[in-house]
Amino acid sequence: MGRPICNFSEPMDKIFELWDSFKGDKEVQKVIGDPDAVFYNLIKSEMRMPLEVLRFNKELTKGDVKGLKRRLDSLVTNIKKGEMSGNIAAMMYTPEAFAKRDPAIGELLNEFIHTAQYHKGLNVNSKRLFSSIMSSLKEEMQTRGFMQSWIASSGKKITRTSAQAQADRLEEQIIKAKMNVKNDVPGAMRKLQELEQREIELYRDSELQVYDDMRYFIEGDLKTGKGGLKDLTTKLWIEAIEANKKLAETSPKKKKFIEFSDIKLTDVDFEKLKDRDGNTISPPMRNAIINYHDLMGTMYKNLSNGTESYIDAILFAKKGTVHEEAIVKIKESLTEKLMPNYETGYYPHFTRDLNIDFISNLMPKLDDLVLASSNYKQEAMTPRAAIDQLQNYLSGYTKSRAEGYDFSPNFMNVVGTYINETNRFNYISRINRAKADVLNKVESMYKKGESSDHYIENAVSFINDLHAAAVGKNSIKNPQTAAFVRTLLGFEFISKLGMNPRSAARNASQMFLNLVQFSPKMILESHQTVKDLGLGVEQIMMDKGLLFTESAAELEESIGINPSMHKMLSMNEQTGKLEFKPMTKMEKVAKGVSTIAGSTPIAGMMRKVENINRGSTFKIGYGRMYKMLQNPQFTEYINGKLGKKASSKEVEKHRKHYAENYAINMVMSLHFDYNDFSKARIIRGPAGKIIGQFQHFGFKFAEKNWEFLKKGADDIMSRELTGTNALNLYRLGLTYFAAPYLASMLIPADWGNLLEHDTYNRLEKWGTVFWGDDDDVKKAFYGKGPIMGQIGAPIISDIMTIGSLYDIINMDEEGLGNLLLGYQDYGNLTGDQKTYQVLRTLNTTLGRFTHRTMPQLVKGNLGYALQSELGLYHTDKKAQKQAEKYAPGFYEALELLEGWGKTGRGKKKKFR
Repeated sequence: MGRPICNFSEPMDKIFELWDSFKGDKEVQKVIGDPDAVFYNLIKSEMRMPLEVLRFNKELTKGDVKGLKRRLDSLVTNIKKGEMSGNIAAMMYTPEAFAKRDPAIGELLNEFIHTAQYHKGLNVNSKRLFSSIMSSLKEEMQTRGFMQSWIASSGKKITRTSAQAQADRLEEQIIKAKMNVKNDVPGAMRKLQELEQREIELYRDSELQVYDDMRYFIEGDLKTGKGGLKDLTTKLWIEAIEANKKLAETSPKKKKFIEFSDIKLTDVDFEKLKDRDGNTISPPMRNAIINYHDLMGTMYKNLSNGTESYIDAILFAKKGTVHEEAIVKIKESLTEKLMPNYETGYYPHFTRDLNIDFISNLMPKLDDLVLASSNYKQEAMTPRAAIDQLQNYLSGYTKSRAEGYDFSPNFMNVVGTYINETNRFNYISRINRAKADVLNKVESMYKKGESSDHYIENAVSFINDLHAAAVGKNSIKNPQTAAFVRTLLGFEFISKLGMNPRSAARNASQMFLNLVQFSPKMILESHQTVKDLGLGVEQIMMDKGLLFTESAAELEESIGINPSMHKMLSMNEQTGKLEFKPMTKMEKVAKGVSTIAGSTPIAGMMRKVENINRGSTFKIGYGRMYKMLQNPQFTEYINGKLGKKASSKEVEKHRKHYAENYAINMVMSLHFDYNDFSKARIIRGPAGKIIGQFQHFGFKFAEKNWEFLKKGADDIMSRELTGTNALNLYRLGLTYFAAPYLASMLIPADWGNLLEHDTYNRLEKWGTVFWGDDDDVKKAFYGKGPIMGQIGAPIISDIMTIGSLYDIINMDEEGLGNLLLGYQDYGNLTGDQKTYQVLRTLNTTLGRFTHRTMPQLVKGNLGYALQSELGLYHTDKKAQKQAEKYAPGFYEALELLEGWGKTGRGKKKKFR
C-alpha cells in the first residue's frame, strides 16, 4: 500500500516506523519471506480493520503500537523455536487466539467466519422463498377442496398418514428398488413396477396433483417442450433477438448481444401462463411460480459462484510446472459437468438411479489435489496421483438427460434437497478456496530453514484442522451415533436453558459489552450516523447471516450449525455397487428434538435478545467506521486504488464496504461465532461436544476479558491513562463489578446473578476450592465438585446424578475421585427432596418452579416468585450463609417454627 502522503496521528506514524523497522530487521529477513504480507495480516487480526483504513483511526494509542510490536516479536520468536504454542495452549485456546499470533491463520479464520455467515444468510433467504412457495401451494390445495380442517391435517401429519408422508415413504422404497434392479436382485423389477404404479395413483388422487401442475407451469410438457416458464422465456428471448436485429438496422451502435439469462420476467409475463386446458392459473399458483422463479435465480447464481470458486481458486494452476496442462483439462471438465445450463429449464430434476451425490464424492478428490499441490502437505499422495484420481472420477460421471428420463415427482423433497445441496456446495467451495489460497501464501510468507520448516508444518497442520472442522470431517462418522449425540445435546439444551427465563435475562446482559468496547459518545454518534443513512440494518444482517431466525446462539453452540446432510444413496468404491441408506429412526428423533429445542418459548426470547444485541453492535461498528472514513484522505486513497478520479458513488460504495466488514467483525468479536472452527480444539470433537457443552461462551468471554486487560495495561504502561484501551478497561470494571454493587445498595437484590461476569465467577469458585469449607464447595459447584462443576458436561452429570439418586452407583465420599468430581450422596434423600432432585436434573426450570416458584405464587408472593425465576435473590442471603456457617440448622429450625405457626403442624426435617 505504501506510506501515507499526509501525516496522521502520532501512533499511526509509529506503526509505519514499526513496519519499516520490521522489514529491515536482519533476524526477520532470515525467517520471513514476505514481511509486508505478515505485517498487514497481523494488523488486520489485531485491530479488526485493514491497514488502509486503520490510518484514518484517530483513537489509536501508543499502547496499540506496543501490543502490535509484542505480536511481531512473538511471531519471530515462535518461528525460530519452530512451534506456534505449547500443547495445553493448542487444546485450550480458541482459534482466534492463534489468529492473532500467525498472519496466515488470521486470514483463514476471518475468511471462514465471513463465508459461514454468508452461507447462513443464503440458507435463510432460500428457506424464506421456499416457505412462501409451499404456503401458496397449500392455499391452492385448499381452493381445490383437498385440504381438510386444521385438526385433521395436523393429525395426519403427526401420525405420518398424510399424502406427503406416503409420497416420502414411496420415494425411499422406489430408490431402494432401483438400487436392487441395478444390483441384479431377483424380483426387484416387479417390485419397482408395483411401487411406481402406486405412486402414479397417489399423485393422481390426492392433493399432490398440485405439485405436478406446478411442475407443468414451470417446465411445460416434457415431450413437446411447450408450455410453462421455459417456453414463455424462450419466446420472449426470440422476440428480444428479433427486436435487436431491427434496431441494429437503423442504429448499428445500439446492437448488443442478448443472452437467455438476460430475459427478466414481469408480473404481466406470469399472467400469460395457462394450464393444460388453456385456462388462466389461479392467484395462489401464480404467487407460487413468481417466488419459485426468484428462488431458482438465486440457486443458479449460488451454483455458478460455487463452481467458479472451484475452477478459479481451488484448482489453482502453478505456472511453468509439469502439472499445469493436466490441471487446465480438469478445469474444462469441471466447467462442462458442474456449471448449470440456464436454458435447459428451471426445474431441478433428480434421477433416482443416478442420485449418487456427485458433489460429495467429488469433495475428497478435490481436497487431495489441493493438499498434493502444497509443498507442505502431510499426505503421501503425489500431485500426479491426485490429478489422475480426479480425471478418472470426472470421466466416469455422466450428466445425460435422455427422453423418458425418470425424475422424482416429489416436489417438496426435490426442491428442498436441491436448495440444500446447492448452498452446501457453494459453502464448501468457498471454504476450500480460502484454504488453498492460504496454503499458497504460507509458502511465500516464510523462508525455508530447519526451524521455520517445523513452524510451517505446525501452521499447516492447524490450517488443515480448521478446515476439517469447517467442512465436518472430524464429526462422528456413524450416522446413528451422531444422531444419538445430537438428540442428547438437544435434550440438555431444552432441560437446562430452553425453558429457563434466566437464560434470556442473562443474554440481555451481554449488551453491556458494547459499553465496555465503545464509549457512550461513540455509541450515540454511531447510531445517529446509521439513522441518517437510512440503513436497512435488519435486512443487511439477515443477508449476512448475523441474525438468528430458527435457533438460538446457545443452541447452535450446543448441537452445531452445519450437521452432515443425510444421503439415501452412496457408491461403495470397494464393491462398485450402490448402497441404500434410508433415514433411521434415531436421525428422525434427532431432527425432531432440534426442532423442538429451537421452538421453545425461552429459545425464542434468547433469539430475540441476541438479535437485539447484535443489531446494536452492528450499528455502532458500521457508524463508527463510516464516520471515520468521511475525510478527503480516504477519497484520495480510493482514487489511487482505482487509478482514476473516483465518482462520489464509487467512493461511497467503498466506504460502505469497509463499514459493513468492520461491523461484522465487531459483532463476531463481542457476541462470538459458534461454528465448530471457532471453538477450542478440546471442545470441538465428538467427545468435546459432550463434555464441553455450553463451554464455548466461557472460553470466548475469558479471552475477550484478557484482551481488554492486556490492551488497557499497554495504554497504562505507555502513560496514556485516558487512552482508548485504558478507558475500555475502566468501563469493564465499572460495568461488571461497580454497577451491580451500587444497584444492590439501592435495591437489595443480587444483581450480579443477571449481570454475570463468567470468568470472575469461575475464578471465585476455584478460590472456594482452596480457601472455603466443604459446605462452601458443595454450594459453589451444586454438589458436583470442582471438575464437573466447572466444565459442566450436563449429559454425564445428569446420568451420574440419576444413578446416585437411585443408588445405581455408590461414590466413596472419602476418596480423591469424590473430591474432584464431587458428587454428593443423594442416596439418603427421600420424598420431596428426591423428587426435587430428579425434576431439577431432568429440567432445571421445572424443578425450581414446582418446589420454589409455585409455592410462593400460592402464598401470593408474586414479587419473590419473579425474583426467584430471574435469580435476583435478596442480598440478605449472604447473611443467611454466614449464619448457617456458624450456627448450623438455625434457619431450618426457624422455617419449622414458621410452619407450625401457619398450619399447626410442622414438617419432618433432619437437623444437623
